[in-house]
Amino acid sequence: MSSTSSWASFDTVFAFNPQYTLPPSTIRAIDKSRRILGQLFFDRLLRVLRVEDAPYPPRTNTDLRTLHAAITAAPLPEHHRQALLFYILRHCGSDDSAEALASAFRDTVALPQGYVVCMLGFWHLDRGAYDRGVEYLTMPALIPTFADEILAVLLQDPKDAALAHGYALAVEPPLRDSELKRKYFGMLARTAVPEALFFARTQPAETRRGMVCALIAAVIGEGEDVPGAEMAGAERADRAKRALELVDLPLDQLEEEWFEEYLQGEGRGLKRAGDALMMRRISLGRVGEVRRDGTWGEILEGLAKGKGPRAGVVWAE
Repeated sequence: MSSTSSWASFDTVFAFNPQYTLPPSTIRAIDKSRRILGQLFFDRLLRVLRVEDAPYPPRTNTDLRTLHAAITAAPLPEHHRQALLFYILRHCGSDDSAEALASAFRDTVALPQGYVVCMLGFWHLDRGAYDRGVEYLTMPALIPTFADEILAVLLQDPKDAALAHGYALAVEPPLRDSELKRKYFGMLARTAVPEALFFARTQPAETRRGMVCALIAAVIGEGEDVPGAEMAGAERADRAKRALELVDLPLDQLEEEWFEEYLQGEGRGLKRAGDALMMRRISLGRVGEVRRDGTWGEILEGLAKGKGPRAGVVWAE
């Protein structure tokens, strides 16, 4: 299968069974993934590479032959076409047998490792195995492909927040879509307060203030409709930790003004707005302002409970 003419032959590539048809369970799984993702990453590859009239998933042997013909006839570099066939073979049979078939094809055509890693990453993403997909697609040797689209998929489920954050740090997606940028920042605001601030600082001046205020609102307003007694202990502790991270942020002069303006203006209706403002002033050593506001006793009690190793520190006025 080393020559172009051999791997371009359907009966050679599918020599294990020239009459092969994908199992119905595999077809259903592919259809389900497409509904969940909106578009498979293999769909995106076919579109970007302009492979036309390529039925996917192939529901019959005729469809499979048509798909193979569309790929091999496309005006693409050999390795691009071989990579697409490698992906298809990875679906043929059980996991073990499909892996063996795809690996044999890879070795026969000498498919470069970068193509193999990239296609395995997309294959895992298309199957919903996001952690495995990201593991492949963040390898240093790869040039990020569909980075924004991958991040958008990872942001669909809050349980994947850590994975989305790790992926974004690894590949630095361009975030061309404003809605994707908003969702990514929202995830940071809920899970990584300092990183959210640093991300806001990378944005144009006209959007930076809005992001800083959105960060404050996300942390201070979190769980307002849920009584503290009804929160799980871990959830309550996490909320307190993030609130302390917020009031301890290394804000510059402009951000400090926005913090005060927001909590005294449009954000003053948040239940913990006053507490956050006071704790921020304490964090900066502006104790005199807290005393003048008449909430010193309540703040001292909260400070002793919540500031950890800072309890007992004499705060300068």
